[in-house]
Amino acid sequence: MSESLGYLLAQTYQIASSATCTTTDDRGGPTDRVVAAGYYRTFLAPSTGAGTATDPAELLLAIETALGASKWRVRLQSSGLVRISYLGTGTGTLTIPSPLAALLGHTSPVVLNANASLDGTYLPTHCVFAAACDPDGGWLDGPARFAGAALPTGAVYGWSDGRTMLRRQAAFTALPKTWAFRTSLGASGTPAFPAMTRALSPITSEPAQAAPWSALDTHATALGVQCAITWGDLEALVGGTATTYDLVYLAPEHATAGARLSLWRAGYDARRTWSFEVLFAGEATL
Repeated sequence: MSESLGYLLAQTYQIASSATCTTTDDRGGPTDRVVAAGYYRTFLAPSTGAGTATDPAELLLAIETALGASKWRVRLQSSGLVRISYLGTGTGTLTIPSPLAALLGHTSPVVLNANASLDGTYLPTHCVFAAACDPDGGWLDGPARFAGAALPTGAVYGWSDGRTMLRRQAAFTALPKTWAFRTSLGASGTPAFPAMTRALSPITSEPAQAAPWSALDTHATALGVQCAITWGDLEALVGGTATTYDLVYLAPEHATAGARLSLWRAGYDARRTWSFEVLFAGEATL
């Protein structure tokens, strides 16, 4: 695809019960490989994450570690797809259970010859990828929390908590309307809409919703959970030349404003703009 992805908003999700992958490879098998229950985020998460809601583990690393990194590799590509590679000899077979298969954008089983790879059928769920972000207002300071008054002498007396709030309004633009449009347009970003059968209830089956994922899914499921975002640096993060990203939460107003998904260009149905507001919660490192 000709569109280079620069932006990614990834949300935290909980895998409530341990998930068991099964491998058959040059070590033998079939062998169960367990991914622990906990909180995860895809790619934009610390490699040392504790698996909690505010310190999630990184899903791809967790799966790769469970499978055995000397035999299987699970990595995000600059295309946004997750690539599974078999590094052993002979033929490797990997069975991926729900919800991991959907979270990876893969179908199961994965059967690979030695040193072969397979990219996901879909982009990973719980992520919104975009090639463009316009407008982007940058980080702006919010109102301070201060109670006080000006004295007749001109002095100001009062109380402040000494903190600031940073808010950013932005829009991922030129998202394909649906996965079908993504395919026909040769587009690269996450679709705006999922299958319409779940458009009114995106939270159903969380976090095991079937791919393809959409901006509308994130719009409904990411409220109140820690998210991570990279502003144009996705290729550098994937390539290892950058390591930092922002931690954010969707602002409460995001839920109540409505009309977050709009036509990218008037009269053109194939692409959409997803507008959002986020609050800065810190900076983190892969």
